[in-house]
Amino acid sequence: MTRLEELLRKVCMRTYKLKSMKIDRFNNKKFELFGTTYVIKVVGILANNDNMYQYGITYNAKKEIHISKKVGDSIQPESEVYLTLVHEIVHCILDAGQYNEESQNEALVEWLSRCIVSLLKQKILVA
Repeated sequence: MTRLEELLRKVCMRTYKLKSMKIDRFNNKKFELFGTTYVIKVVGILANNDNMYQYGITYNAKKEIHISKKVGDSIQPESEVYLTLVHEIVHCILDAGQYNEESQNEALVEWLSRCIVSLLKQKILVA
């Protein structure tokens, strides 16, 4: 994550504080996009193979999203973990629609995620 992305994450989390999301309720939850089922895995910490902090990762081949509750030595606030979940779901949406180049644009994915979380917080998007 670049310095700019980290700063955006901190600023927006102050702007769009969410109530406690009880993130563990998303563990092993399944959702479907265009006939493909994905599974969400909430884990303690993600493997750090490239010396970068990882908040979440989407494994397209396995159709799994892994979300970390801890990054480095810090336990993440549930609102941050929830934002990461939405971020990874946006990756799934873009990948499923064959928008592979857009899915690699982390700034775009982060922006879309924050917009979705903002709309959810305002109760604009409700089932």
